[in-house]
Amino acid sequence: MCGITGIIGALNVPPPVELGRLTAHRGPNNLGFAQFKDATLIHNRLSIIDLSSEANQPMTSGDDRYVIIYNGEIYNFLTLRTELENLSCHFNTRSDTEVILLGYKKWGTSLLDKLDGMFAFAIWDKLTKKLFCARDHIGQKPLFYSHIGNALAFTSELKVIEALGYNKELCHDAIAEYVTYNYIPAPKTIYRDVFKLEPGHFIEYDLNTNELNLKKWWSVPKNNYLDIDYHHATKLVREKVSEAIRSQLIADVPVGAFLSGGIDSSIIAAEMAQSMENAKVYTIKYADNDEYDESKYAEIIA
Repeated sequence: MCGITGIIGALNVPPPVELGRLTAHRGPNNLGFAQFKDATLIHNRLSIIDLSSEANQPMTSGDDRYVIIYNGEIYNFLTLRTELENLSCHFNTRSDTEVILLGYKKWGTSLLDKLDGMFAFAIWDKLTKKLFCARDHIGQKPLFYSHIGNALAFTSELKVIEALGYNKELCHDAIAEYVTYNYIPAPKTIYRDVFKLEPGHFIEYDLNTNELNLKKWWSVPKNNYLDIDYHHATKLVREKVSEAIRSQLIADVPVGAFLSGGIDSSIIAAEMAQSMENAKVYTIKYADNDEYDESKYAEIIA
């Protein structure tokens, strides 16, 4: 988990350090920011891949044109890195951040179709004064944005936009939905002019024209029924689950998992144990609530 914040255009921006402190809990390893004439980019880093300072963000491309801030993890970044190296791209870090940055430079928005992971990222084009923000397929990583006058603000947490001090008018439709559903469905938020970027969507903002375009880049694929027997179905499910878990074990820090004792967390723990040594799992035990305490099952699995 990292935190990203950006303000593009004419806004009275509080000191970046102050804004960065609001989301410091999202990334304790580094607070980075870059300020340009028309843009401020802030990043709270939780270091997972390439722990060096060279992988800190905001990260700028070698030609000094593109700047990225990013929250998430790309599971197939090593495959994409090799593909980009075969296209004569040069890397200065071992991070997945740089893979996104150079991938966007090489493929543009088509990069999204190549990514396997969870992400919310923004890339600022210093030459054209255009911003590109994207959110992962099913919205694992959050991204809020607001088109305020002649500017755009975006962030991982709503309170950062609140701190910018603009008129926070409540969205009464959103309040009604909260009372009905106990949450506010995207793209609405509690504020009328602040929105959640929906899963599988991206926005492009042109500071020159003050135009904001929202596009959907992914939707759930149509369910093509597989006419296979039970044995082959279970084999296929196991292969896919194992593949997904192994792809998420790549890190330069220790990897662990929560183990409740339920079916899905037990499967994850078992697959981890097959793929790595000394896999760590963590369980919460309820001292005075036997009804919800699953620690005895977690202990059996462990």
